[in-house]
Amino acid sequence: MRTPKQGSYYQDRNGVVVRITGYERESQRVLYRRPGYEWGCASPLVVFNAKFRRYQG
Repeated sequence: MRTPKQGSYYQDRNGVVVRITGYERESQRVLYRRPGYEWGCASPLVVFNAKFRRYQG
C-alpha cells in the first residue's frame, strides 16, 4: 500500500487538490489540507488510497 509523502499533492474524485501534511504510522492515518479549510483533515490510509490519486499538474 502506498504511503503519501509529506509535501506532495493528491487529487480527490471531485478534482480538489490537497497537500499532504503528514502521516501517522501508528494509526495509519494520512494528514492533509484542503484549500480554503481552516483545519487539517485526516483519513485512514486505506480510505485515502481508494479516494485520492497523485496529482500530476
